[in-house]
Amino acid sequence: MKARTLLYSLLAGTVLLIFIGHSDIADNVGGIGYLAIKPLVKGGNVIAGRLTEGFAACFADKRYLLETNRQLRRRNEALQTALIMYEGAYLDNINLRKMMDLSIPATATIYTTVVGRDGQIMYIDKGREKGVRADQVVVSPEGAVVGHVIAVYPTGAKVMGVTDERSYVGAIVSQDRHPCVMHGMGGGKAELLYLPIESAAAVGSGILTSGIGGIYPRGLMLGHILSIAEDKHTMMKKAVVASASRAELLEEVMVLRR
Repeated sequence: MKARTLLYSLLAGTVLLIFIGHSDIADNVGGIGYLAIKPLVKGGNVIAGRLTEGFAACFADKRYLLETNRQLRRRNEALQTALIMYEGAYLDNINLRKMMDLSIPATATIYTTVVGRDGQIMYIDKGREKGVRADQVVVSPEGAVVGHVIAVYPTGAKVMGVTDERSYVGAIVSQDRHPCVMHGMGGGKAELLYLPIESAAAVGSGILTSGIGGIYPRGLMLGHILSIAEDKHTMMKKAVVASASRAELLEEVMVLRR
């Protein structure tokens, strides 16, 4: 019995080997195996396709974002350039309007350009031929005092600033009109002399010309107080003033005719 079973097994194995070795049968067996795993293959293809589409979309979005970012940067640079040009034109327009302010009649002013500086000394491009005279007052486009003419040439003039150490200007405090004297300290600053201790002057107070002294007319802006202290021994206040004209930055000034 055992011998018969072993014989049948050997015969069955031989037949199976013969069938597998035959190309047609092998193809059929392969087809049968493919049919068995076909659902898995199809599902894998779907997943692979979706992953490929996802990666392609991701890269496409990244390229789009990079290109959009480059375009926005170029537009931003163009806008910044336009803004700088606009600000320059705006400031030029403001200065021109101030130079033409009717509060100072055009016939009472000589418009000049600053052509040189030497400390608190300024040189302008208008002189005797244009009506500039010694001791005429020079102001900024905003109307703040710059200084006064100390020398005149045919086509130019020399101006000493109000913050020059040789400069003394009769002044008053804007709050209470207390008279004092503004003495230049250099560097765009000055000190107030003879300011009474009872004066209402404080940090930020405006300082105007008093009209005393024969050069500067009354009411022109000189500056504002930066610091102030009381000296009880002299019964006076000590104050430091910042010039309102910012002379070191000026390119154009006006000479007031007498």
